[in-house]
Amino acid sequence: MSQVYRTLKIRIPWRVVEERPDVLDLATRMHLAVEEYARRLLKELTGQEEPRLTAEELDRLLTPDRRELAHRIIEETFPKYGLKKYFSEWAKFFWRDVAFYRAIPLDVQLRIENEKGVGRAVFVDLKSGVVRVRRIGVPPFAVELKKSNIIWIKRRLEEGAKLKLALLGVERRRGKKEPTYGKLYVALVFAREVTPVEPRALVVVDVNRLDHGITVGVVKDGKIVKQMRLPHGAR
Repeated sequence: MSQVYRTLKIRIPWRVVEERPDVLDLATRMHLAVEEYARRLLKELTGQEEPRLTAEELDRLLTPDRRELAHRIIEETFPKYGLKKYFSEWAKFFWRDVAFYRAIPLDVQLRIENEKGVGRAVFVDLKSGVVRVRRIGVPPFAVELKKSNIIWIKRRLEEGAKLKLALLGVERRRGKKEPTYGKLYVALVFAREVTPVEPRALVVVDVNRLDHGITVGVVKDGKIVKQMRLPHGAR
């Protein structure tokens, strides 16, 4: 079994940013800490400053034997940005996700009906239509869910997905001199298990550079069951 991830990004209204500069400051420090962590981790693994990697390439790099290296970099990096122990411990637990999302995961709870709260940092209350963010070192704040957000979440639940984690993020604006930060958001990551599709047959295309010919074949159980050569000049 493998997992499929879907993410919902919920914008935090600008008035919250204006009224709560502490939230923007915290999100910015979290962002900077993660950027340094990911940069150092990837440099250790590849020898390059900022390698451009696909999700598949990154996945192959972040093997379990790299966990201790990731933990050490987190312990060295996060205190520089004044982040409390909660962030370091949670980042070490989800060290792979931190590198993938470039954000620190927060523990999260989803209330659908009348479930009792269990003190998670992010509390998604579908019944009241509110996301509450708390226990992260700044006074709590709440964001109202749009109707489209609630519909999206319910569709994920109908698919059998579960709310895995939440992220508090900030978008980086590239300026001429120094970057600035704004547009805060809370991202909710849902995951569901799926069975990998086993193909019954493969279509194989062979391009011959010498005569520019193209041959197409159908391979099943390791054997060619059908083969066809396209006319010269076909594309």
